[in-house]
Amino acid sequence: MKRLSRKLLALLLVVISVTALSACGSTEESKDSGVDSAMQESIKAQVESILDTLNGLSDEDMEKYKDVDDSFTVSAVTAYEAVKDELGTFTSIGDVVIEEESDTITATTTATFEKATATVILNIDAATYAMKSLNMDVNYTLAQTLQRAGLNTLMGVGIVFVVLVFLSFIISLFRFIGAAADKSMVSHEAPKPIPPAPVQTPAVQNAPEETDDRELVAVIAAAIAAAENTSTDSFVVRSIRKANKTKWRNA
Repeated sequence: MKRLSRKLLALLLVVISVTALSACGSTEESKDSGVDSAMQESIKAQVESILDTLNGLSDEDMEKYKDVDDSFTVSAVTAYEAVKDELGTFTSIGDVVIEEESDTITATTTATFEKATATVILNIDAATYAMKSLNMDVNYTLAQTLQRAGLNTLMGVGIVFVVLVFLSFIISLFRFIGAAADKSMVSHEAPKPIPPAPVQTPAVQNAPEETDDRELVAVIAAAIAAAENTSTDSFVVRSIRKANKTKWRNA
């Protein structure tokens, strides 16, 4: 905790000192529209001091600094944390180019680190000379840029390929879903009634014979009634049997 307090105090002193020096420089440059060399060197020294302080922070310290009530400290720690793994240890700083607008002074410099260089942009309020924000961008070489572009391309193609394989797998499952739905519909359908078997009407084979028997019965009945001298209503002929020819001969 004491270590963190000392580092936080050092960072705040940097902010206060650069504000004071900038205010002093502003009185000297009142006759000029630009920024004088003294102020430029002062801002360069302060940027270098800020980078030295950020380079000495641990991951735990950075998390705590992001919770302090100071927008510049939070922006500086956040910007450095995003690129510190790609840069490595801070070594030196180049010349500072200062541009002044209506309400903001922008100080741009190139800082050299162990692994790469970075463009550092410090924004200062032109009215109060208070530090507003700090931005850091890694300067990638052509080989690093091509490597990053290739990796991004491979990652994009890989993601598209994985998504297409997943979609193909989902589409291949549709046939099983359709088969399961068909089985479910068949199981819930009411059984169809079995149609009755057609009734076959037996063909009348002896219709002509039955007609002939009736005529024969009528003739025999009339003959008996005539022989007995009675009417056909007094008796009923129930059946007629054919006699053998031998019996008729013997008779």
